[in-house]
Amino acid sequence: MSLIHEALKKLERRRHGYTAQTLPAGGGPGKKRGKSRLIAPIVLLTLFLAFTAAALYFSRGGGGGGGRGGRLAFLRKSPIESVREAMRKTREAQVKGPSKSQGALQTPRPAEPASFSGHNARGLSLFKSGEFQTAAVEFKAALDAATDENPALKGVALNNLGMAYMAMDDAALAEESFKEALRLKPDYPQALNNYGTLLSKKGDRKKALALFKRAVQADKNYAEAHLNLAILHEKDDMIEDALTHYVIFLDLNALKPAGEQHEKTEEVRKKTRILKTSILFKTGG
Repeated sequence: MSLIHEALKKLERRRHGYTAQTLPAGGGPGKKRGKSRLIAPIVLLTLFLAFTAAALYFSRGGGGGGGRGGRLAFLRKSPIESVREAMRKTREAQVKGPSKSQGALQTPRPAEPASFSGHNARGLSLFKSGEFQTAAVEFKAALDAATDENPALKGVALNNLGMAYMAMDDAALAEESFKEALRLKPDYPQALNNYGTLLSKKGDRKKALALFKRAVQADKNYAEAHLNLAILHEKDDMIEDALTHYVIFLDLNALKPAGEQHEKTEEVRKKTRILKTSILFKTGG
């Protein structure tokens, strides 16, 4: 509508200018009729131009398409309706959130609750890759995740933690972990074997031997404990006992897939043949 107001103002200025230049003071009726005949076409032309400009303005805002429907689109949708529609679209966009093209940040998923199995599995993986310190952190987290109502799980975490400490040459913390694991689960063969290995390295072979024996009593098919028993018996010159546990170790180890057999398998085979020869020589067989 501002275009119409501007046209009317221009018309008013032209009218005043025409009167001042062409009409002398006291002009008669004939001259007034000439002025009226001049003003009427100008008013009509101005209104036509203003209407055309308004039609073009509104048709750009909402009147797409061709033909009569496109030319009269601005009559079907008023400016107020256009504003309302724009507000409605804005509210819908706020509800839907930003689009992918805007690079919207994705809401992070809530972290999974701490679980014993998750921490323990990560700790074992790190231990196998030689990252003992980080593995110990995961085993501690597994220990915290295990409930007091399930002491067996705490025993597993403590045994694994002791293994990590032993790999880091921290004998004191390793021993503390193994002792606590065995307090919670006295017949835990892995903890018995690992604690015996620690004591054997410290030179306490007597206590180590007792722990290895307890380990094979708890699980007669525990190949690692049979191997450790055989090694200590051989050091104590108990050849027949050593040979017995070496053979058991080889028999149990043979049941495993080729990729999972003990790294000392071939060494034990050679040792077994030597011990058999030694026994035959001593007995005169």
